[in-house]
Amino acid sequence: MMDFGSFLGERALSFKEPFLLALEGNLGSGKTTLLKGFARGLGIEEEITSPTFLIYKNYPLRGGRSFYHFDVYRVNEEDVLSLGFREIVSQGGNIVAVEWSDRIKNILPEKRMDILFKLLSPERRELIIKDKSGIVSN
Repeated sequence: MMDFGSFLGERALSFKEPFLLALEGNLGSGKTTLLKGFARGLGIEEEITSPTFLIYKNYPLRGGRSFYHFDVYRVNEEDVLSLGFREIVSQGGNIVAVEWSDRIKNILPEKRMDILFKLLSPERRELIIKDKSGIVSN
């Protein structure tokens, strides 16, 4: 999961447009683990934890870009919008990851990568990926 996340992070970093990674799945299905690898691929050395009570964290990237990590488990769409979500996901080369994205699906931009995590056993996951961002084809 970490290696796949790192691969996605490297791809996202090379993508010049805003990029949104929308993650959906049960507790313990691997969302945060994937994002730890994703952050590593972005060049972030800081420890990544879910911002469950903070709602989001901002990590500066080289070149004036930013990585925003949202955890919307405890909030609704109005709460997220009040934090400037629309501006964040549309600005420059921002890279945004949203855990529990199904909770705010009505405000997510259409251009994004969705990953659905299914826990098959303690050691196995199934990932269903829908790429509407163009990151894979670029």
